[in-house]
Amino acid sequence: MKIHFTMLWVKLGGGTRIILTLANELVKRGHDVSITAVGTKKDIAWFPLQAKLTLISPYRYMYARGVSMVKRRIFKMNDFRNKFYWDVIWDLARQTPDCDINIATYAMTAYSVYLSRKGKPFYYMQHYEPSTLNNDPTSERLFEGSYFLPLKKIANSSWLKNEIKEKLGMDVSAIEVSPSAVNTDMFYKRNVTRFPRNQGMRRVVCMGRPDAWKGFPDALSAMRIVMKERNDVEFYVYAFKDELPKLDGAPYTLLTGISGENLAELLSSADIVLAPSWLESSPLPVLEAMACGAALVTTRYGTEDFAFDGKNSLVVPPKNPEAIARALLKLLADEAMRADLIKNGFMTAKNFNWQRSVERIETLFAL
Repeated sequence: MKIHFTMLWVKLGGGTRIILTLANELVKRGHDVSITAVGTKKDIAWFPLQAKLTLISPYRYMYARGVSMVKRRIFKMNDFRNKFYWDVIWDLARQTPDCDINIATYAMTAYSVYLSRKGKPFYYMQHYEPSTLNNDPTSERLFEGSYFLPLKKIANSSWLKNEIKEKLGMDVSAIEVSPSAVNTDMFYKRNVTRFPRNQGMRRVVCMGRPDAWKGFPDALSAMRIVMKERNDVEFYVYAFKDELPKLDGAPYTLLTGISGENLAELLSSADIVLAPSWLESSPLPVLEAMACGAALVTTRYGTEDFAFDGKNSLVVPPKNPEAIARALLKLLADEAMRADLIKNGFMTAKNFNWQRSVERIETLFAL
């Protein structure tokens, strides 16, 4: 089949990595796979892509984007219906090649796929995206509208499917669920050489993002409680770039821009991996931590398909640093529990592999 992905960008990120890996896996299975996105060759340098890639230069939008930023910052206008955004949508639609399957990967690209009239339209949904917006009602309505477009929908979690039903009152019976998958050829328990431990120290590792809903300030507050209780804990944070807050009493070592082998080795060095998001649909760091042999403390919501409290992880409420701290301290003090979670988490990760995921998605394409 000729399979096309319409992406907004190809910069380093968890959701981006899932789509690009899916594209590569489909290539391995003999499909003709292409991608259209806004970006430059530098943006994709971090990933060994095998699919054909067409990039639309972001520089063509600089003036319109500048006008948009002026409106937002000076006039306090949050208007998503400006020339910049619709230029991107239409350019992605126009650049879509002839294909059998055309897959949207983000709210804005859903409009591009619909407008292109190319191939059988799908919408691979990775989050309830209106929840990520901050006081931007116009954008929120536009994001919500993407779910009503006549595209065949695939949700990456049962939570996301239910969220669409509850928030929008939609009939979601036709939405298929295909959770995230982890590359177990890349993410597995490794001997650690790049990130050696300090003698006698326990290590907590966490992904850091500045977006409020990613919960990093909650992680800091929890780690301040943990570090006050114990003096044998070191905190490692990995992030796209150095833009994270700091908190007295919760120092951390920041590692920026790491992925692939480096990330797998960092996760392998952890006693515990913390995933503190307020809501995140099928988050990849959770599965990657399990695959790399770390005990996991994670929050609801969006982890229901593979994180089971007391079996393969400790699951705590979001926005609750005290609960996060209690879970971390419990695992740090209980070697047997940590070993059980690691063993069961590893088995869980094995079941969420790319072979199963691609076979499932191929089946959906054929329906």
